[in-house]
Amino acid sequence: MDFLIKEGEVSDMPTVLELIKELAKITGKDVKIDVYDLIKDGFSLNPLFKVFVAEIKREIVGFAIFYRAYSTNGKSMILEDIFVSKKYKNFGIGLSLFAKFLNVARKNGMKRLEWTLLDKHKNLLKLYQKSGGKILWDTDVYSMDEHDIKKALKHKSTKSKKNPFKQVIIRKGEKEDMKDVIKLIIEASIYKKTSCDIDIFDLLKDGFSEDAYFSTYVLEVDKKVVGMLLYYTTYSTFKGKGVIIEELFITEKYRRYGFGQELNYKLLEYVQKNNMKRISQAIYNFDDETIDRSKYVGATVVKGLKIIQIGHKALDKFINK
Repeated sequence: MDFLIKEGEVSDMPTVLELIKELAKITGKDVKIDVYDLIKDGFSLNPLFKVFVAEIKREIVGFAIFYRAYSTNGKSMILEDIFVSKKYKNFGIGLSLFAKFLNVARKNGMKRLEWTLLDKHKNLLKLYQKSGGKILWDTDVYSMDEHDIKKALKHKSTKSKKNPFKQVIIRKGEKEDMKDVIKLIIEASIYKKTSCDIDIFDLLKDGFSEDAYFSTYVLEVDKKVVGMLLYYTTYSTFKGKGVIIEELFITEKYRRYGFGQELNYKLLEYVQKNNMKRISQAIYNFDDETIDRSKYVGATVVKGLKIIQIGHKALDKFINK
């Protein structure tokens, strides 16, 4: 069967919404967005997501939604959902949408790609592994929806833990803070035994342009930046705009005073103020401190979900086969 994969247009969004509703019925999800959200969030000056559609005889039969992200590897992209209507499955449309996503990522020099999949889909997990994807078996996704966020902020304690420091400030990160932020990212990567492929120039370029990839909060104790939270905006097929925490790290001397929770609360306030619907974070199973901090504010594990990543070297190798 002949089909066309193309970039989605405003006129395609009503059909895309119907496909999202079809997917929601299969997965048991509630659709919280409408066609106006898709148009506003996907076709503004700084769109929150991109969409490709599959077309057969001018009928939209499938879509892929993805958005930009940021990691310690640099500029990244996350695939939120691929879906093909039941009537048109088994024609290779889903694979073609996936291939289009991979090609766009490669052309735009993305350093890491990421998506999630229910671990019951064993065949798809094997397929993604063959494409160079790495399944993060030791990592879980912790998430909060708008109800959780509202509840957490309502019950937020106004009493801070006692600490020996004279001045503690949590504020938005600025350009001059990036020299400290990169040191904290490197320290975090050593602690977690991961790689850090960015430098201060990447942070300045990618975080402070008109179309920035990420934002930060910094923890300043006695006029010294000793902690940071790096996050970026995401898009949920069913719920709309949200936030992912890429990194929250505090240097060891300043832990155990509740500063991590305060950074989390600062972001929760931002999410609620901007009417965002979800906040999530991928956390290593061995990182008990971060797990406890996330649970403290009400985050819970999204059960049965596996994270898949592919780096730019593996992507190049796969595409060049």
